[in-house]
Amino acid sequence: MFKTNEEESVLQSARDWLAARYREGNWYDIAPIDEIPSCVVPEFLTVLQMFQFRFGPEIRKRMEEGHIDSFVLHMAQLVQREDRPPEIRLNDEIRGEAQVRANRDVSKGDTVYVRDLDGVEGFDLHPDERDA
Repeated sequence: MFKTNEEESVLQSARDWLAARYREGNWYDIAPIDEIPSCVVPEFLTVLQMFQFRFGPEIRKRMEEGHIDSFVLHMAQLVQREDRPPEIRLNDEIRGEAQVRANRDVSKGDTVYVRDLDGVEGFDLHPDERDA
C-alpha cells in the first residue's frame, strides 16, 4: 500500500520527533509536557509514556546524582505496590522469572547462552512481588 505525501510527511515528523529525544544509551528523554505524536502505534505509545513519566526521569536523576555514568539501557521495570512509592529498576536490578524460547534443543543441566535464545515468551515478577 502506498502512502500519500501528507501521510509520509506526518511519519517523517514523528521520526524526527523521536530522533530528537533518543539518547545515547538506548533510551528516550521525553519531557512531561511533550505531546507524543498521534501517529505513534499504541504499543510503542505505551513504551514512550513509560519513558516520559517513569524511566526517563529516573535515568536523569541517577545521572545527575552521579550513580550512573556511561549508561546503556537493556531493560527497565516499574514495580508499583499499593503501600509504597513506585520503584524503577534498570538492567541488572530487574527481578523476575523469564520464560524464553531456545533456538536449539536444550536438556536439563545444559549451558544456555544468549545466542541460544530466540525470544522471551513471558515474564513474571518475583514470587514475593506478584501483588505489585
